Amino acid sequence: MKDHNIILHLAPFFVQFVSQSHLNKKIIQQQSDSFDQSFLSSSINLIHNLINNTEACRQIANTPNFLNSLIKLTQFNFNNGTNKEEDNQSLQIRNKSRSCLDIIHTYGDEQVQVELVTNGYPRVLVNVINTAGGSEQQDDWEIKQGLESIIKFIYVILEGRYNRGRPFPPQPVLFKSCQEQFEDEGENEEIEAQLVNKGKRLLKGQANLAKEMILNIFIEMSNT
Repeated sequence: MKDHNIILHLAPFFVQFVSQSHLNKKIIQQQSDSFDQSFLSSSINLIHNLINNTEACRQIANTPNFLNSLIKLTQFNFNNGTNKEEDNQSLQIRNKSRSCLDIIHTYGDEQVQVELVTNGYPRVLVNVINTAGGSEQQDDWEIKQGLESIIKFIYVILEGRYNRGRPFPPQPVLFKSCQEQFEDEGENEEIEAQLVNKGKRLLKGQANLAKEMILNIFIEMSNT
């Protein structure tokens, strides 16, 4: 089966699952006693392996509610702490969903960027930092990755893209929507405080630099 057909085949599953379950374990179990979280996980992995090109990213963005479903899956939590194996699978689903969105941003053209922002991708980027959990080492890694993803996304939206074969000009209007979504996740001062507090353990210079850049961006936002 061609990649194009695989994506079209999986799209209804993701859209229906997210729309019916509201990502709540009790509702999922009521609707289907045979729900297999591993199938959802393997489907996310398959999508992840298929989207390393502009055409596939555009296809996902153009499929009604598919992109929105991936964004909602970044909040997926099937077990809520009562089963370690299910918790690990839920974490994998959340992380793979976020990674899919990052790849779609990287390979997506101008219209794909619009769809990402419209569906709430900037909120996902902030939530990665706000909800980092687990071991101290895992926290550091997630925060570092989250900071770098925000930096990369904002830079591309503000400056445009002129490489990778998917060029587009700066998107100042789109950036305004990004700013609104960042602010919706909490006051700029609160976001700044979370970044500072959670960033104290970050040891790598690259992560510290990213933190400083993010703080400067938030300060500039508050002054506009």
